[in-house]
Amino acid sequence: MAKYGKGQDKWSKAPYNFVQIPEVAIPAPLNDFFSPYQGGENIENMGTRHRADLFQKYIEKNVQGEGKERNCFSGEIQLEITTETPCFVGWKLDSQGEDMVFYAPNGTKRIPGSSIRGMVKNIFKLLTCSAMRKNDQDSDDGDFQNRHLYFRSMASLSVDFRNYYKSQITGVCPGFLVGKGREYFIIPANAEDPRPQVPGSSGERGQGDAPRVIWKDESCECYTAKMGSKKHYDIFYPIKCEDKENNKSVKYEWEKNRIHVTKEIMEDYLKDTKRGNANNDEKKEREWNLFEGENLCLKGQDALDFTEGHYDFIAPCHYRAEGEELLHFGFGPYYRIPYQSDIAAHIPQALQSSTVVDFSDTVFGRKEFWAGRVFFGDAELKSGGSSIGKKKTHPLMSPNPTSFQLYLNSEDGKPQHWDAPSKPSIRGYKFYWHKSCTESDWQMSADDKDIKGTYTINPVAVGSSFEGSIRFEFLTKIELGALLSVFDLAKKRNSVRYKIGMGKPLGMGTVKIDAKLRLLNVDMAYSSLLGAAGWENNLLVTDETLFLKEFRQYMEEKCKERNCKESYEMLCSELLEILDAKQEEYYANWKETTRCMKLEPNEFKNRRPLQTISQIVSERK
Repeated sequence: MAKYGKGQDKWSKAPYNFVQIPEVAIPAPLNDFFSPYQGGENIENMGTRHRADLFQKYIEKNVQGEGKERNCFSGEIQLEITTETPCFVGWKLDSQGEDMVFYAPNGTKRIPGSSIRGMVKNIFKLLTCSAMRKNDQDSDDGDFQNRHLYFRSMASLSVDFRNYYKSQITGVCPGFLVGKGREYFIIPANAEDPRPQVPGSSGERGQGDAPRVIWKDESCECYTAKMGSKKHYDIFYPIKCEDKENNKSVKYEWEKNRIHVTKEIMEDYLKDTKRGNANNDEKKEREWNLFEGENLCLKGQDALDFTEGHYDFIAPCHYRAEGEELLHFGFGPYYRIPYQSDIAAHIPQALQSSTVVDFSDTVFGRKEFWAGRVFFGDAELKSGGSSIGKKKTHPLMSPNPTSFQLYLNSEDGKPQHWDAPSKPSIRGYKFYWHKSCTESDWQMSADDKDIKGTYTINPVAVGSSFEGSIRFEFLTKIELGALLSVFDLAKKRNSVRYKIGMGKPLGMGTVKIDAKLRLLNVDMAYSSLLGAAGWENNLLVTDETLFLKEFRQYMEEKCKERNCKESYEMLCSELLEILDAKQEEYYANWKETTRCMKLEPNEFKNRRPLQTISQIVSERK
């Protein structure tokens, strides 16, 4: 048995890894069908009606087929899903808000079709080299939420990263974040940091574990709270000037030199859930949020009184601007700032193409263009399903792309941050490793602290069986072959398993899926509609070899045309490895290698990169 561990201290640990992204988006046959009708326009610019009409023509052409052979199929893929580790699909919290209930809308436990769809589509997009597109503003149907991530690296062990932060925070000024209706601005302010403590001020410097502002008649005291031995304290004043017109000695400059806060900067700021904490603690995030922190801002009449009727919102802040362009803002002088590059900048443009109609568009649909032709039903419990005990889970953390050493490709073994000159690309599609899961792996003990991200759950036991189906309509041989290829992975390697539900980082949710193709016999279906037996079952179990062969030949030709055959083969190889449930048999310390890193002691501080799937696999050989 090979042992994984060569140079283990050089790498990060994680319960997940990434299958590399395709080099380019491969067009589906539908893309070629559209080409003669586009007239120089790409699909994005075609009229909605025109796109829908062409899509209907494509379906009709395939229904009619060529000669006597049909090239359009309807039916279903029957799924038998068997749990091989404890499995829990969360539905809702109980009335006390403590217990998470297993999904069971009609009283019988089920795996929702939406969960199956998400799992299948993720693998489908990889196997078909479909494009990676950002979510639209009003839709989450894309592959990623594009935004600027935030960071703070005053204490980073990487000198380069620490210096980069300092260079971006240089030139920060004190100001007031003010708002009127839905518009927000930054206006300059005066600030001083009195040392020692100013007589008559409201408290000790950095008192408490949350930031706070104490408002006075014409000023406010700002405390950033303690961060270890570090703390900060400022007194903010509005800027004054002479007011000769009204025979007053001074007035406040509430409208002068103000800088507009753009919608993009506002949205990026509000999406920074790590503000004030590293654990996605909603309470701490609100405490440090200038717009929501109860101890940071004034709203309504209080704000109007302080700003002499100019604004209905005000909060002291620090900010950096170039001329009239605001770059970023925050509470204390060393606040979290956004990277200049957004997430989309790290995904190859060839893979973001909006003009290519890929397999995902064709089969699953593209919301603004046409509907999908696959439909996922719930998988209902058929046997087993006994609960293994109601216990609190270990913390279930959310994705953290700010850990760039895990989410971005490294260079010569050195981690690259989101603004690195090397312009690193994202690692790829995220999958969780399979591993055994005992009670201690997922259950908190009585001695564990009750912290954020834990829920009381009641998973189903190993060996529970669910049955469901994927219904499809009017798919061509190649399209149906693409869909079947998701489940064919388990036939290529019989140790391939899939992941469903919560607790994936802890080893939960490993399932075996047996898929069986059943095609609709169209002629028999309609001829027997009015027969004595009524609508008979005309779904016939069918060999899927022909469909898989058609899809493989198509991908081979397209990859050859685009010189991406080698990278596609590597992609498929990595996918098989991370879906292989026998990895634990290959490595003596697999659970240690695939555990979550800890905040105490802080295992993130060294920013060690994550090995690729291929690197891990190579060490077992």
